[in-house]
Amino acid sequence: MARNRTPGQVSEQAMRRATWLSVVALGTCALLAAAEGLALAAPRCATVEIVDRAGRPIAGAEVSHFRTDPRRSRRRGWSPEIFTTNAAGRVCAEDFRQPGFLELHAPARLGGWCAADEVEPYPGWRASAPVARVTLAIKRLRRSRWQGRVVGPDGRPIAGASILIERIWPDGTECSESGPSDWRRAGPDGRFDVPPLPHGNVEIIVDADGYARRLFVVRLPADPYDLPIERGARWTGHVLAPDGAPIPNCEIHLRTRDEIDVTAGCGDAAGFDIRRIPPGKLTVKVRLRDHPTLPNRPFRTEIELAPDEHRHADLHFPAGLTLAGRVVTEAGEPVAGETVTASSTDRDREFWEGTLEGKTDGEGRFAFPHVAPGEWQVGAGAFGPKPDRQTVHAGGAEVKLVIGAPRRRRR
Repeated sequence: MARNRTPGQVSEQAMRRATWLSVVALGTCALLAAAEGLALAAPRCATVEIVDRAGRPIAGAEVSHFRTDPRRSRRRGWSPEIFTTNAAGRVCAEDFRQPGFLELHAPARLGGWCAADEVEPYPGWRASAPVARVTLAIKRLRRSRWQGRVVGPDGRPIAGASILIERIWPDGTECSESGPSDWRRAGPDGRFDVPPLPHGNVEIIVDADGYARRLFVVRLPADPYDLPIERGARWTGHVLAPDGAPIPNCEIHLRTRDEIDVTAGCGDAAGFDIRRIPPGKLTVKVRLRDHPTLPNRPFRTEIELAPDEHRHADLHFPAGLTLAGRVVTEAGEPVAGETVTASSTDRDREFWEGTLEGKTDGEGRFAFPHVAPGEWQVGAGAFGPKPDRQTVHAGGAEVKLVIGAPRRRRR
C-alpha cells in the first residue's frame, strides 16, 4: 500500500538527496585534484644515486634501464641508453621514472664491467623516495698510476702530444673494458701520466700533430719509459670510377696491422688529402654513397707507406662484369619498383662487401654494373608469398626472376 507523504516530508527528502550528491561530487573532485596534483608533482626525470658498500657516491658509473630482466631476455639488436653518474654519484633521466631493472657497471677507471656487472630490480619513481639509492659492490682490483714520455724517432720529446687510454685488460678477470674517454695532454717535455688503473694490459693511443697515430700496450705496474712515434705519411689523389670519372661522394678507410683507423672523405674535384697516416702496410677500403652506376659498391686494396712519405696516387675502381635481369610475375607481367638483392657466394667477399641492393625500372629490369667475376645469389620478392632466388654467374645471360603477387595489407 502506497504511503502518503506530506509536502514537508518530500522537501526534506529532496534536500537530503541533494546534500548526498554534493558530498559525492566534492569527494570525486578532491580525488581528481589529488591525482592531478601527484601527476604535476612527478618530475620530468627521476634520480638514481649509485654508492659503494661504504655509502660513498661513485662518479662515472654506468647505468642502463630495462623494462624486463636483461639477464633473461634482451631484445635482439636493441640496447638502452647508457647514463653516467656525476661527481655526486647521481644521474637523472626520464627512463628512470618507470619501474624495471637497472644494469650497473663500475667506472672505466676502476675496471668497468670487469670490476662490477650487476642487475638490480628498480621500483621506479616514488614521491616518498625521490632519489633511489642503489649500492654497487665493486670488485677490488689492484691499481697503480703510470708515467711516460712521448718522443720522436730521434728521441726528442714531443710537446702537446695527446694520449688516450683505449682499453683495459685487468688481471684476474676474463674481460676487457673501454678506458676513460678523455684525452690527456703531454707537457713541454713530452711527459704525461695516467690515472690509477687496474693492473694488467692497457692499450694507449698516442697522437701528435705531424706524426702518425700509434697504439701501445703497457703492462701495469711498470716503471716510466718512452713511447716513440714516427712521422706520419701523406696521401693525395682522386677516387676514380671505372670510366675514369672522379667520384666525390665516398669515404676512404685506412687500417693498420694493429687496427689503427684513419678515415677521410673523397673530397671535391681536388680529390682527397689524407695526412698523419701510420707508416707500413695498410688495408684501404672505399665505400661509395649514392653513386648512379656503382650503388653500394665497396672497394678494397692494400698500400704500403714509409714514414714522412708523400704519395700521390689515384684509387681506380676496377671495371667488372654486369649482373642484370628482369623481374616478372607468374603471368609474365613486369614488376616495377621491386627490390632486388645480389651477394657473392665467396664468403670472404660477401663479408666485407655485403649485399648489393637495387630497384627494378618500369619494365621490371635491374642491373648491377662492375661486379666481381664468379657466382652470385640474386633474389627478389622477399616480401611476397613466392620469392625467387637464383645462383648465377656474373657477366652471363640475363636473369629472369619470377615472383608471386605481393601480399595485400588487410584493412
